[in-house]
Amino acid sequence: MKRTFIFYAFACFTLFGCEKQNKSGQTFMIPWPNEQSFEALQPVSIPTLNSPYVVSGPIAKVYSDQGLTFSGFSGDPVRPQLTLVGDVFYPLDVKSSMALAIYAHFERLFELDQQLGIQSQLPWPRRVGFDIPLVDSITGQQSENNAHYLPDRDIIVFLPTNSQKLPMPINPGVIAHEHFHAHFNFLLGKSFLNKTYQSNIEEYNVEILLRGWNEGLADYYALVYSQQPEFLGASLGDFWNQARSLKTPIQNIKNSQYYFNKFEKGLSQNQVPLYLVYNIGTDLARTLVHIVEQQDEKSKIRNHKEMIRWIVSALPQYQQIFSEKNNKEMIEPVDLLRFFFLENNKVLSMKQCEALVKVAPQILLKDESLENQCL
Repeated sequence: MKRTFIFYAFACFTLFGCEKQNKSGQTFMIPWPNEQSFEALQPVSIPTLNSPYVVSGPIAKVYSDQGLTFSGFSGDPVRPQLTLVGDVFYPLDVKSSMALAIYAHFERLFELDQQLGIQSQLPWPRRVGFDIPLVDSITGQQSENNAHYLPDRDIIVFLPTNSQKLPMPINPGVIAHEHFHAHFNFLLGKSFLNKTYQSNIEEYNVEILLRGWNEGLADYYALVYSQQPEFLGASLGDFWNQARSLKTPIQNIKNSQYYFNKFEKGLSQNQVPLYLVYNIGTDLARTLVHIVEQQDEKSKIRNHKEMIRWIVSALPQYQQIFSEKNNKEMIEPVDLLRFFFLENNKVLSMKQCEALVKVAPQILLKDESLENQCL
């Protein structure tokens, strides 16, 4: 069943603060999150649109119901159907409303990236499509209720929505999650695209471990943007909410041998067990949340924004390390955490370091002490 919206206005109590109308009059009544709902209709300013009648500007180009080319989307950006009431544009259909909401989120993601100092790492405008038909290569059926970042084209694709839950194209966490995949691709993953593997271990390192880190950091970035630790459940329901919730405490981080055994078993059945990717990623994201929760007066990282800023500043330096290890050994899930917090500058207090070691005791080398690693 397709999702529908009821188009009416009510008071603005938004999670991000009430949006003020800009001088150009480009204020739109669109679904926007507040304290009670992910999709409360309220007036939102979108100042960078080139025109209110084309969802395109220096921040993003938004497409819908179109196919893909080798370089991106076919056709032109969405032309919303609008009526102007006073100084506010009211979309007349769901397609227009969703396209404008997507653009508005990317304006705010650009602002977040500016605060983190990473906006220049990506080409802008970002290209995003929703209700894009894609066929599952395994089942041969059209895929639904999912989203993908396609690194070969550097675009984000939201598949058609067939659910009464929150559509992914207007879920702030999902939008931010897919956006961070682009950052990860440019910061670390790009050099491993279309790689030919010389061994199962090398394939595991890239297809399971590296992808797991990508998913975990994308979930964490999504938390920073949306302030919702269970953003995925709003669109996919209780199962995924429990599996990927960042409210759930981290218990312990398993070693690579555990994951590699399951990976090899999957290969023997001509399958790549992708659930391992999300297991690794969720453990990473929950660990970062756990570290921030243990902050004290000695900590340099005291909130999630400071954490993600530290991560994106350190991540490019890890690319060469990963490349060198990838050719020689099975890389451990804690290797990235070790690089962030124990082999780099001192940023964690002793309390945070002890919390990290408790969930990942293998992060310490033999006879290594935290005394010289922590504040």
